[in-house]
Amino acid sequence: MLVEQIVEIRPNSFAFYLWKDPPYEVFGKLYLFNVTNGEKFLNGEEKLSFNEVGPYTYREVLSNTNVNFEKNGTLSFIPRRKIAFVPELSVGDPATDTLLLLNVPFLGIMSSINDYSMLIKMAMAQITFAVDSQPLVTLSVDQYMFGYEDVLVSLANNVLPVWIDFSHFGIVDRLMALDNGSTTMNMPVNTELTKLRNGTLTSIEKLNGLSGLVQWGYDPESDSNSKCNTISNYFAGVVFPPNFSKNASFVLYRHGFCRPLPISFNHSDSKYGFDAYTYRIDHDFLATKEENPNNHCFCLKQKCLPKGVGDLSPCYYNIPVALSQPHFLNADPITREQINGMHPDPAKHNFQIMINPQSGIPLEANLRLQINLHVTETKFNYRTKPFNELILPLFWVDLSVSGPPAIIQIGLYTLYVVLPNVQMAVLYILTFLSAVFVVGSVFTFVGLYVYQYRRYMEINYNEIEAFALK
Repeated sequence: MLVEQIVEIRPNSFAFYLWKDPPYEVFGKLYLFNVTNGEKFLNGEEKLSFNEVGPYTYREVLSNTNVNFEKNGTLSFIPRRKIAFVPELSVGDPATDTLLLLNVPFLGIMSSINDYSMLIKMAMAQITFAVDSQPLVTLSVDQYMFGYEDVLVSLANNVLPVWIDFSHFGIVDRLMALDNGSTTMNMPVNTELTKLRNGTLTSIEKLNGLSGLVQWGYDPESDSNSKCNTISNYFAGVVFPPNFSKNASFVLYRHGFCRPLPISFNHSDSKYGFDAYTYRIDHDFLATKEENPNNHCFCLKQKCLPKGVGDLSPCYYNIPVALSQPHFLNADPITREQINGMHPDPAKHNFQIMINPQSGIPLEANLRLQINLHVTETKFNYRTKPFNELILPLFWVDLSVSGPPAIIQIGLYTLYVVLPNVQMAVLYILTFLSAVFVVGSVFTFVGLYVYQYRRYMEINYNEIEAFALK
């Protein structure tokens, strides 16, 4: 009970400050896919080939802002993240390293108009010819990740600012923009109030005041919402409920990844002197709706991507961006067979997080995901035709935590080693003192009894002597 009170997030508590500005060292290791045979592929001579280049490592700092403790026992907040390049953990300088990369705006926009009329497709094709858009571009890593000028993007931003609300395009820049949007999360933190309404401590209950994901069809006025788009047992990954069992399952949610990431218990261990439960991403989290009916709402317009690949287009301007595990691990083999250079390895590419079950505090993590571009059937454009119906890897990221910071380890050691021993020692001391008190009381009582008895006998003896003398 005492430990639960200590780890509960309350205003101005130690746990609150650890949660608000987590002291973890989180590194985002980025691996880009460089095209190695662009000319031969465009000429129809070979399958498109990639080689992996990385890591380019960035330190990520999270701060939970606009924090309010609500009357219903929840806490509302907006997560904000900043990143900074870490040269000593990187393979090169992203400002000067150049690669041959996929032109995401060009291929993405041409794919996104797949369901439009023939006239619009023809007009868009002519525009791309006029501005000389090419499907492959040579850019520095910095430009590709954080923004470069693209004629199509600038044109779309000027003509359709409601659709394309940015003038420069960078893949990580767009992910961070979505991550750092004004997304207010509500999280229960009061133990007693959470129990009263059958909630789960530290879970995300609402996003922007809603109990579901609007981008996946959630409607607060509808009765047809499903498990697929309704928030249930979601967690931001900073902290989990204390004292959970191996049967517990969780769903990680980060706005930049657009969709929930379910994780389940894999194995238990001991790490840093504490109990550690390793959780891995569910093997069927990107399965087809036939294999996993809970994925049905992720199939837009009744169209599902192959097993192991998930649509993210509702979060990214309807550009056909797709999610997978690195190198298409656990995906339909045909996805990686259509291209060269994919080498999935569970040891390198699996998604896992290690959590201390008593406190709910993460100990280590390797959250590995890949961002891809799904090029649909494009028409009236010979430059995009070779890419039709391919799922193309852009980059993958390993969000890693190599261990808890010293302050967390000291806190856990104090809570779960020192404090129980102190409590046990105090219990022993109190038990000993109680025993001493009881024994002392018995001896005192016996002593008083003997004393009183002797006094009584002496008085009686003196009275007898006095009577005899008379």
